[in-house]
Amino acid sequence: SEEVRSIASRRELTEKVHLFREFDPNAEDDLEVPDPYYGGPDGFEEAFSIGHRTAECLLARLSAGVPASDLRPERKEG
Repeated sequence: SEEVRSIASRRELTEKVHLFREFDPNAEDDLEVPDPYYGGPDGFEEAFSIGHRTAECLLARLSAGVPASDLRPERKEG
């Protein structure tokens, strides 16, 4: 996300850039989706679960009508 933020010319734009896993309620400090190639079958299952769970949370926020300007990630406190 830092690369994308560096391209944005104004602060209002950089504040709109988020990592996908920032919307994952189970994410802690590691916001990267692990590369499933190195985890064997379990790695693919984990990557799929992360993507599915995160997409559901983000879609729920969008479906609830949360304005884009207020679309801030909500994660559980660790």
